[in-house]
Amino acid sequence: MQYALDKLSILTVLPGIRNDDLTRTLHYLEVFDVEKDYSILRIFPILENCNQFVYYKHCHPCSKELDTTLINKYYDLACLKDELAIDHYHHLALKASDCIVCHHCDKRCPFHVQQSEHMQEITDYFHE
Repeated sequence: MQYALDKLSILTVLPGIRNDDLTRTLHYLEVFDVEKDYSILRIFPILENCNQFVYYKHCHPCSKELDTTLINKYYDLACLKDELAIDHYHHLALKASDCIVCHHCDKRCPFHVQQSEHMQEITDYFHE
């Protein structure tokens, strides 16, 4: 919990609270500082997550209202020959080819993904 509170909210995901979890969650306010220590996380390797798309909507809102999350997800699955994902992609109202390359998403991405370039790669893959 302390780790989540110390990080930028856009890069942190907290679980939703159900009624039965509220009491347990509020118990956090009563624990000692030693129980809030998350320094153990330093022993884990740093993930190289820059320039890799993640399925969150950090780059939204898209000026053309593209659902970049679904577009990227279906593309990744299509590359694995998932026929259902290919079908779902083709049924999207707006596809990668609808991207106007305004670079709005590129500027908003905390992972430095060049999404506008990626849209062209997806367009080429699906022969749009």
